[in-house]
Amino acid sequence: MGEQDVYSLPDAALVDTRAAAKILGLSAATLQTWRCLGRGPAYRRLDRAIRYSVGVLRAWADRNTITPGSQAE
Repeated sequence: MGEQDVYSLPDAALVDTRAAAKILGLSAATLQTWRCLGRGPAYRRLDRAIRYSVGVLRAWADRNTITPGSQAE
């Protein structure tokens, strides 16, 4: 899957960890670590495969956007 393809996927599409990391601008290792820690975006386990909904990834990124000047942690 090319870089352009990842960003043009519909919200209902399911992607693997590598594509999810590309969408979020993170490494696949970060997503793997977050899964172990119970952090990060929701995911689905389909047998042994981990899949992320593109819509969930976009919503998660939106919820975790910090506006400069707003109160941050």
